[in-house]
Amino acid sequence: MKRALSLGIVSSVLCLSAAAHAEEAFTLEKPQVGIGLGYGLWAGEDIGDYNPYGIGFAVHGGYTLPMGVFIGGNFDYFLGDSEGDSSWNVYQFMVEGGYDIGLGPTAVIRPQLGLGYTTYHAESCYDFSAIGGPEGCEDASSSDPSVAPGVRFLMDFGSIYGHASARYNHPFSDGNGDGFLLGVGAGMTF
Repeated sequence: MKRALSLGIVSSVLCLSAAAHAEEAFTLEKPQVGIGLGYGLWAGEDIGDYNPYGIGFAVHGGYTLPMGVFIGGNFDYFLGDSEGDSSWNVYQFMVEGGYDIGLGPTAVIRPQLGLGYTTYHAESCYDFSAIGGPEGCEDASSSDPSVAPGVRFLMDFGSIYGHASARYNHPFSDGNGDGFLLGVGAGMTF
């Protein structure tokens, strides 16, 4: 916990010092849409048993206001993990806010915060037909409010940009469903 807090403080100081010397972000007053691939690592209890996040896909979009404030949204779908006849996966919808800091004419770093819902889906199948019993599958889902602080780096290639991101997803649930999420992808500005 102390290490995470220290890392957060150092990151904030670096971002604030960069903002003092920042150039104009290439994203200012432009709508943005993008897609990405990601990987989520479960940071919950019993780490190593299974990973309901795993490989994922993302769609995001938003707009950067003239003062550098970004307002947007994000949808992530993680394929999850399976063990025997059981499988788990995660998907989430987030509204995101951030601040675009120009690191040069073609690079932006965006500290951001996502607020939304994370849904956990589980499926378990059974087959007792060998002894004359039933067979089938049972589904269960649970959605919880979530917060996801993170950072996104964008590199401009004309109207196309590449991006990389890191976030920590914390759902407010009875169990511990936290996840560390990494992503890369591409998008367009208009």
